[in-house]
Amino acid sequence: MPSTVADRFGRWLARDVPASPLVWFRVAFGAIWLVYDVLDLIGSGTAHIYDWLSTTPPSGLLVLQLGLIACELSLVTGKPRRGVPAAALFAALLRGIEWRTYLELNDFAYYVVTALILGHVRAEGGLLELPTKASQTPRWPRDVLVFAAAWIYFATALLKANATWLSGRHLFVRLEYLRAALGWPYPDVVNRCAESLGCDGALALAAVVSELTLACLLVLRPRRRLVAPIAIVIHGVGALLTNVWFFGPSLVAQVVLLTD
Repeated sequence: MPSTVADRFGRWLARDVPASPLVWFRVAFGAIWLVYDVLDLIGSGTAHIYDWLSTTPPSGLLVLQLGLIACELSLVTGKPRRGVPAAALFAALLRGIEWRTYLELNDFAYYVVTALILGHVRAEGGLLELPTKASQTPRWPRDVLVFAAAWIYFATALLKANATWLSGRHLFVRLEYLRAALGWPYPDVVNRCAESLGCDGALALAAVVSELTLACLLVLRPRRRLVAPIAIVIHGVGALLTNVWFFGPSLVAQVVLLTD
């Protein structure tokens, strides 16, 4: 039995698949987080959160952000041709330092893990040089990224399975903040729902059910036509109701581009 398991594991590691899905996810991932880091640098977002009274970003953070932007440009463009995996690994290192030193966001932890896996995708390609149809790459990074997405949905659903979330109170507070403090122009139907704990509770339960469903599908039957609509709805609604904008698109790209 041990030898059989080891043989199967070895065959899995050695198996190749078309490189295009992983290359396009690498491009999408780099582009999404490039926009984030440019906006964060311009607006000094992380710097202000790290030190609320600071008007000048810490010099160390500035170096990290510039390094991340350079790495993400490499992921998007595919240049230099043989340096893209190294750029992904270096981006994971820089984000990890930012995560541990300045702002411990779950989004940053996700970035570190994803970039580390993308650093093992040896296929060439990007917006400046599209991957050829014959281009192949090891299968395991694609499988690991799909499994990682499944774990994220399962874990977030499990974290939401508590009385505060399921009662709708957490969502009620978030919506009231977005409406009152930020003045989000929700349509009347959303405003009426936001003011009702019953409606908020129904949305909260739907979030848990949909995330658990998506997690199971990604593990048992990762077919794009099944999982893509659920992921798009989850993160589209999540962006509007909870103000989460960059983590969601990354996961949507991960689900849509890496499932068959």
